[in-house]
Amino acid sequence: MQIEISFEPHRIWVDLFLDWWRYGFASWQRRAGPRDTLVFTCELGPKPYAIIGRDGNDTTDRWAEALLMHDWIRELWNGLSREEKPAPLALSR
Repeated sequence: MQIEISFEPHRIWVDLFLDWWRYGFASWQRRAGPRDTLVFTCELGPKPYAIIGRDGNDTTDRWAEALLMHDWIRELWNGLSREEKPAPLALSR
């Protein structure tokens, strides 16, 4: 996801990714066994990987955005319904 996720004009793309991840998580949960663990990693790297401004620097605080994404993913995962307790989700940092 190489956009500034905290910029409101980019929200349409954030929502698209969240929908894809919701679909993928739900699909995985339907197939997972009771002891299975899903590992999810999504990069929001700093320059030169991220989008940079004319000055050559990041346009946002990528660490703060990574923490924001972490919260969104955890909320998405915990919001999925399942007959039994959801399998653990390991978020890498």
